[in-house]
Order: sequence, then C-alpha cells, then structure tokens
Amino acid sequence: MEVKSPNENSEDFIKLILQLQQDRKRIINAAMYDKLAKRDAHPPLKEIIRAFGSWTRLLVRAGIITLEDLDPHAIWRLDHLRMPREKWTTKESFIICRHLHGNYISSSDYNRIRKEHPEMPSRATIVKQYGSWAEALRSHGLTPRGRFTDDECLAFLRSALAEHDGKMNSVEYDRWAVENVAPRLLALTRRFGSWPSALRRAYDHETQG
Repeated sequence: MEVKSPNENSEDFIKLILQLQQDRKRIINAAMYDKLAKRDAHPPLKEIIRAFGSWTRLLVRAGIITLEDLDPHAIWRLDHLRMPREKWTTKESFIICRHLHGNYISSSDYNRIRKEHPEMPSRATIVKQYGSWAEALRSHGLTPRGRFTDDECLAFLRSALAEHDGKMNSVEYDRWAVENVAPRLLALTRRFGSWPSALRRAYDHETQG
C-alpha cells in the first residue's frame, strides 16, 4: 500500500476537519481533535501538525478561521493541547463569534456561544465596558442587526456560484464567504441542514425565479 506524503494528505485532512466541525458551534481546537482522533481512529494529531505546521494553519486552510484579527494569545489557545480556563478578552470573544456567525450577531447568539466557551465575558460585563451592546459590536467590526435571513443566505450563495460558473465545493465557498463578508459555511449548513441542501435551495430558487 502506497503511503502518502504529508502534502498529499492535506486535502483529506481538510475534508475531515470540515466534516467534524459541521455540526459543532465551538471551533475544534487541537485538544478536542486529539481526543476525537483517539476515540474514532482518525489520523493522529502529529500527522496534521506535520502536514500544516500547526493546528491553526489547518483551520485557516479549511476556511474555518482567518488570521487577520487573531492575536498570538488566541492562536495559542487553538493550537495548545490544554485549553486554559482564564477569562478571554472581549476582542478574543468577538473573534470567535464572527467566525461562527459572520458579522451579524445578537445578544442571544452571544449567550449561546458563551455556553460553549465559558471563558468569554458575560454580556453584562461587555455592556458595562462599552455602554451598550450595539456600541460593543460596532467597536469590533460587528453589527447589532439580526443575522442573515434565508433569502440573504441564498442570494450570497447564488452570487458565489455565478462567479464560479455554477460549480463550487464547500471549501471554495467558505473561502469566498470570508473574502466577501458573506454567511460562512457553518451558517449555511446549520440553516439548511447540509451543504448539498443549501445548494439545492439555491438552484431551486433560481429556477423558480
């Protein structure tokens, strides 16, 4: 049996992490993956690190996160095998929220995410710091407006497909979404059930139109 080099395994690793991340609100860090790999016989964490250089680089290649606003401390938290329990800053907390929900987030969205990440400051703490929830969001490049509607999600998806001659996979879409401030892949799969279901809705809506 031919053994693939780390570079040849890269796409397989990306597909795996997207599959594992799909139904999770919390971004999988190295520690979480290490446990899953041992439980479900996935490739060892060390193979992924060898292929990408770090866990964070895999998340970036998969389109799950971007590095533009991640400070070294936040990157360390994703890479490290032991998730520290000290409190996160407001900036770090909103970075995670943006990766999960895009630029549109409500206080209830934030509270749901905080249940998965108790290190995040409470909404009351943030409001006390910034004067209001809306001002806190604006200060970090977010918006207090509600999340994307179904029609908005489908409109973005159709735009992405149009730019790719009607064909693109989930990884390509998520990269496009980051570049165009559109609903991320996780938002679409949560909203419509799966990537194929989102595609069907987009195609059906276009046909009806």
